Amino acid sequence: MSADLQDPPFFISKFIRLWEQGYKNVYAEIETRNGTKILRRINSKLFYQIAYLLSGKTMPQNASDFRLIDRTVYEILRKSPEYNKFLRGFIAWSGFASIGVLQQRPDRFAGKSKAKTLDTINYAVKGILSNSSVPLRLVTLINLTAFLTYLILLLVSLGTAGPFHQSLVLSLFVVITLSFAILCEYIIVIYQETKRRPQFIIEEAFNKNLSKGSTQDD
Repeated sequence: MSADLQDPPFFISKFIRLWEQGYKNVYAEIETRNGTKILRRINSKLFYQIAYLLSGKTMPQNASDFRLIDRTVYEILRKSPEYNKFLRGFIAWSGFASIGVLQQRPDRFAGKSKAKTLDTINYAVKGILSNSSVPLRLVTLINLTAFLTYLILLLVSLGTAGPFHQSLVLSLFVVITLSFAILCEYIIVIYQETKRRPQFIIEEAFNKNLSKGSTQDD
């Protein structure tokens, strides 16, 4: 939670009650932002909307870092080898039972915001790119669309006995766009491999008696 009291401490008791009900991730869902300039509010709205769509609609909109997470979630987060950890996206990706608590964010009790527009944009870009391969997939789709377009133009050019240089240029475009599409798919695989996120998350492990006097971890 923030130290400037924009995150009301009395929410902690609400978080704990919901955690006791079985939720592993209880977060503040910002309903309104008091004392925030209109440009910052617009930027925040755009960021959450884009992040929501690019995360496969797993990351809730207007979710704050002000939250309570279960020890299980914390350990998975702590053990993850990722360098650029976007907490909101990572916790949403983990798939544990989550719930948001609506919050009307008050003015700061003291101090001023240190977040500048460029810093905020940089944070948003890193957050989205570190949590989603969708932008790369969009580049793939754009290049495949261009590839098909140039291929059709090339076939039309060859069929009408157009100028040789026109066919040559179109051929190059066909090769380049297809190459970029393939390259993007390889980058997506590398991106997912370097993150080294677990393929499965086991919330609890139990010992089952397979025979008398012997146990085996499941």
